[in-house]
Amino acid sequence: ELAVVGIPREKAAEIHAETLDVLLAAIAKPAVTHHGTHFSFDDIRITPGFLRTSPPVWTASTNEASARRAGSLGLKMCGGFADVDKLVPVYQAYQDAAREAGMPTGPDQVGIRREVVIVEDEADLDQGARTAEEGHEEFFRVQLESLKIPDAPKKELSRDDLILGTPAQVADEIIRQCRALGAGNFAATFNFAPAQLRRTHELFGREVIPRLRAAEIG
Repeated sequence: ELAVVGIPREKAAEIHAETLDVLLAAIAKPAVTHHGTHFSFDDIRITPGFLRTSPPVWTASTNEASARRAGSLGLKMCGGFADVDKLVPVYQAYQDAAREAGMPTGPDQVGIRREVVIVEDEADLDQGARTAEEGHEEFFRVQLESLKIPDAPKKELSRDDLILGTPAQVADEIIRQCRALGAGNFAATFNFAPAQLRRTHELFGREVIPRLRAAEIG
């Protein structure tokens, strides 16, 4: 998406940071005046207003710098798109910065996002892997087609980004990753297998979530 509009990643990070400043100011007071590098305005009101005076604000982080900023501001952080061992220093940077700034720390402040494919029996694992791969390829194809980038390289899934298995296996892997990162929140996407989406939701709700609650990872 950044390539389509010609915005370098560094500039996107700057815009994201400034946007957060505006959002946090809008939560704190009814009208916002802001004069920054990318945005400049006076006495702007965001409507409708916020129902809560201090709603939790989540931000995505993929590197230590953005994680430190999120922690220092007291924002909640969600990561993903990389293996656990690569994310550990990102999550540690968040907790360190939050602690230094006197902001809340701990598992409730951070989460992780993963793709999840659930099969009912271990004999279906190979088919589940094929379904995940086909779904990933189709999603990537449609995305590139809509963005008009026909020659972009395929984005490969990281080893830990796809959680595939029976309900028990999926729960165990989620628990492993959350404990390794100190994460108490988990965001699952099931877009790889739309034909089995209802059944996936049933299995996740009935068999996976109880195991996660019992593990008390939060």
